[in-house]
Amino acid sequence: LFAFASHAPAIRVENTEDYLLPADAVVTPELWLNATPADLRGTASEDVLALCASASVSGVVSNDLWLMANSIDVTGTVGDHCRLIGGRTVSMNGRACSSLVALAESVKLGTEADIGKGGLLVGQNVIVEGRVAGRLLIAGYRITINGLIDGDLRIVADDIVVMPGTEIRGYLVYTSGRDLFLD
Repeated sequence: LFAFASHAPAIRVENTEDYLLPADAVVTPELWLNATPADLRGTASEDVLALCASASVSGVVSNDLWLMANSIDVTGTVGDHCRLIGGRTVSMNGRACSSLVALAESVKLGTEADIGKGGLLVGQNVIVEGRVAGRLLIAGYRITINGLIDGDLRIVADDIVVMPGTEIRGYLVYTSGRDLFLD
């Protein structure tokens, strides 16, 4: 066991009021973070698991990002899976190379969002303006689609709006109490 211990990946645990990873900084072990606000501008070369009041990720997370906060803003790059649980808001305007799971009262994939392998979005209000490659599942009350879905799209919502110019390159399946009118 001692021979293998030197090859085991390390975990860096941070429990602090404010956490800032500067743009020129690199965290090499897996990062477990508990902070009031967290601001990741630099590079995390392993997984990041964080519990925060608010979180901003504008840097690079090379592997998985697991983030739970009241408000979340991701404009950086996640090298693998991205899992975001927000109390009020989740805003994704960055890149997730693999899949995205986002749950919050309000979930928004901005125009610069690029999701590599599909995802799941759950919220009262969900807006998709970016690009999603692969299958996308959305559940909520009010859903607005105004982007590129490069795969199948499944929506369960009371109010669904598909804006003119939206591109869905797979099947669209929806469940709603109202009729869906497409441009």
